[in-house]
Amino acid sequence: MKHLRFPIIIGLAFLFTFISCQMKPGINQLLVEEGDATSADGIPIHYKLYGEGEVSLVFVHDWCTHMKYWDEQIPSFGVNFKVVTLDLAGHGQSGIGRTTWTMEAFGQDVASIVKKLSLQNVVLIGHGMGGPVILEAAKLIPDKAKGLVGADSFNDLYMKGTSEEQIRLALLPYQENHQEQIREHVRLSWFAPLSDHDLMSEIILDMVKTPKEVVLGSLEELLRYDAAESFKQVQLDVRGVQTTHMDVSYDVTQIHAKSIWVEYLDGLGHFIMMEDPQAFNRHLANYINEFVTGTYSYEK
Repeated sequence: MKHLRFPIIIGLAFLFTFISCQMKPGINQLLVEEGDATSADGIPIHYKLYGEGEVSLVFVHDWCTHMKYWDEQIPSFGVNFKVVTLDLAGHGQSGIGRTTWTMEAFGQDVASIVKKLSLQNVVLIGHGMGGPVILEAAKLIPDKAKGLVGADSFNDLYMKGTSEEQIRLALLPYQENHQEQIREHVRLSWFAPLSDHDLMSEIILDMVKTPKEVVLGSLEELLRYDAAESFKQVQLDVRGVQTTHMDVSYDVTQIHAKSIWVEYLDGLGHFIMMEDPQAFNRHLANYINEFVTGTYSYEK
């Protein structure tokens, strides 16, 4: 991993101690605005804005999920920051009707909300497929983006494109029965042995509701996605929180990003921000501190 060399200082540490220790308000208490933005291809993109602050945190969900997967982050960060969650096109309450489900098109979804809400000092946080999406969004808001954070993302599974033959083979079981393939893949690959089975069942039942065209189209484009060129255009620091459940490499991000640092959490599956929100939020708070102050308050 590329390392940054800054002195370890307290900086905004008092703020993040406050985040972790305070009595947190409920999500509804923090809600400021709910509405739709229009993406570049005319698709309505649903969003919710929480809290106030000079720094804006934009949370982007994974493939076949939606904005509510970030509910455990809103009470912690909505007290001191603007927090935005959204449904990418074809997911949740956003529109469908898209012809190609590229990471670039999803990036336009995110950028449309940043621009509509006139957000500044934006930290982009993406889960899984949300990593490529926020990288593409950052290209469109170069004067606003401060840094990128991946939740079990930015590894080569998301950043390194595969061959057309590999894509064809990967899509075959989804073409035959996309709901059954989602159940099997998520159950076997995305959860650790000690993961909460009730949470696993809830997530699988949720994911299989995704329209087939979105399942296939976005998966195909995700498998095809190669981040090398986009990283050359986006000179931002990349930070991550990664499960140890899967052994992954970070070759593309390590070579092409401005810098990368990843913290690892043991015993968790892919949905780390839901399975252990306290640990995830602690690491995210440290990364925000670094992006905002130019220093870091965590060990490297």
